[in-house]
Amino acid sequence: MSSDDARADVPEEHDGVSGDAGDTDAATVSRAEPQEPEPNVFARQPVFLVASVLVAVGLIAAVTFGILWWVKSSSDAAQNAEARDEVVAAAEEAITAFAEVDYENPDKYRNQQVAVSTEELAQHVKDGWKQARQVIVKAQRSSEITFFDVAVEELNAYDGTATAIASSEVTLSFEDQSAQLPRRWRAQLERVEGEWKLSDIELVPLPRTQQVGNQGSEPQ
Repeated sequence: MSSDDARADVPEEHDGVSGDAGDTDAATVSRAEPQEPEPNVFARQPVFLVASVLVAVGLIAAVTFGILWWVKSSSDAAQNAEARDEVVAAAEEAITAFAEVDYENPDKYRNQQVAVSTEELAQHVKDGWKQARQVIVKAQRSSEITFFDVAVEELNAYDGTATAIASSEVTLSFEDQSAQLPRRWRAQLERVEGEWKLSDIELVPLPRTQQVGNQGSEPQ
């Protein structure tokens, strides 16, 4: 065998790398190449993310303010109910002070009127007391009141003013006579230093159908 034939049987070299090795390395390099990361869903949709946050914040705020409004409304309702009860009690006490009298103790009548009245009304009572006392003692007047109903007609708890209406029957005794008289009162009240005081009082005219009994025998 010649030297040329021997060289022909030797496989050709390709820079020291066989064909299979080259293919394997190429696949390895291909797999080793860095992959680009998948874009974040929130990064792709920033507008929707912000909108979702705003909706959540708005919902929390709405719930919070709703609760606060409900608490405030409940508190206002409770305060108005309490003020209404106070006005009813004060009106009944004030009307009683002006309706009930005992000729045997006339000064008590004046004192109880002054106690339930505003400063201005109390001064009117004091100014007219001398003449009123003479009438009470001379006629020997005594009276008691029975309430049928006391209702608040107007109430402004913030300003501290109120008007109450009361229906009642007054039993009036004078000399040797007596009479049961239906009476309807309107009492105006003001809140003074935390207490409801009477600022004005008047008799409300009754329908003719209620002006019955011994009302005509009442002395003038």
